[in-house]
Amino acid sequence: MSGDSDSVAPGESPRTLGGYFVHLSGPVGLGLVVLLYVIVGGLAWMVIRSQGDGRAAPITAGPLPAVEPTLVPEPPAVPTAVPAPVVQPAPTAVVQQPQPQPPQGSRVVIQPPAQGRFILIDQDRQTMLLFEDGTEVRRYPISSGVPGSRLTNTPSWTGHVSHYVGTFFAYGGYADHAWYLFQDLGDILIHSAPYTYVDGRKVYQDLDKLGQAPSSHGCIRMSPEAIEQLGRWGPQGTLVHITPWTGNGPAQLSSGS
Repeated sequence: MSGDSDSVAPGESPRTLGGYFVHLSGPVGLGLVVLLYVIVGGLAWMVIRSQGDGRAAPITAGPLPAVEPTLVPEPPAVPTAVPAPVVQPAPTAVVQQPQPQPPQGSRVVIQPPAQGRFILIDQDRQTMLLFEDGTEVRRYPISSGVPGSRLTNTPSWTGHVSHYVGTFFAYGGYADHAWYLFQDLGDILIHSAPYTYVDGRKVYQDLDKLGQAPSSHGCIRMSPEAIEQLGRWGPQGTLVHITPWTGNGPAQLSSGS
């Protein structure tokens, strides 16, 4: 066409401002276009794939592994020491042996204390002896309990004169100026010979037994005059020793009385 510098005559290759222009019309041009699209698409796919390979795969939370319990062995049992029971020896029975009686015809020797007052009641002699600082100061005839029965005999005893009793009534009679000694099956005292009242007068019993033979129910009998003298001497708290009745004869004092 006239006046158009860019028109191309039939059969002439078109020109471009850069020098060339590819004529894309026709089957050849269409093939080139398809090939270009394939190449560009392949390149784009490779780029996308390479970018995808550089990304970290997403972390998917899965089930946690089962934790197996760790078995800790138990320490060996340490036996607790249990003390063995202490076996106490069985107590040995202590058998109190009766005091041996002096053999027939023997003499019992009594040593009075060197200091203080002391009363010796000698049943074999039926006598009471008073001592001061080891020296005999008085002696009186007495009558002790009838031997042969626990209800009437006077047991051997050592102790002190207790309290003053005075006059009392027992076994159908009275007794004066009594001093308490101890308790056996009954009360043992020192007192006057028993008496009853006849026409208002005191009538004493068994005065003839004093110093001769036992005749009481266990107490120590003295004459009315002797028991009054004993009271004036003041026997309370004095040490007393009563010898047993043996029937073997009188006791012998170390002082040679």
